Amino acid sequence: MQGSSELLEVIDEADEVIGKQPRRIVHTRGLLHRGVHVAIRNSIGEFLLQRRSESKDVFPGHLDIALSEHVLPEETYIDAAVRGLTEEFGISTAIKQVLKFRLDYSGNDRHISVLFEGVFNGKPPRIDSAEIRECSYYPFEKVREMASISGGELCPWAREIVNWYSRISTSLREFSPGSSFSQAPVPEASPGR
Repeated sequence: MQGSSELLEVIDEADEVIGKQPRRIVHTRGLLHRGVHVAIRNSIGEFLLQRRSESKDVFPGHLDIALSEHVLPEETYIDAAVRGLTEEFGISTAIKQVLKFRLDYSGNDRHISVLFEGVFNGKPPRIDSAEIRECSYYPFEKVREMASISGGELCPWAREIVNWYSRISTSLREFSPGSSFSQAPVPEASPGR
């Protein structure tokens, strides 16, 4: 669900809600807010990437990981991830949290986000054409190659997430309440596991 009138919770650096503002105001003023990402792999380790709709206000037509979604008021991170998978793909699959991080996405788009991952085989039952132009599975080596190209087909945040999976230096900063953000720890095993 995208729209400039969509309400988002504004948060502080401790991830505590301090107010609500329309999405347009949040992005115009660079207010910190919440987001989620879901990396979907199939059983052979390929990553599901979506090509963003041309109507998206940032990075239209670029590739993104399976799901990137705002957390709506009164929603938990996991609720937002499940909602997004259902709304945008018609997917219902188990997901697990793998990282909570802070990242300035583009311009004034500042988030504390949670990355989830799950496994889903086959083509999603449907795609929300207002959000997604198309989606396909890609071998991880191809995704990693795309992430190595600054200004390439991948959205900047997707590139950072892929670099984290690849154990390459990234701008992702792990969230830890009460302390400053630190370099996000790399995953224990490669995504093609």
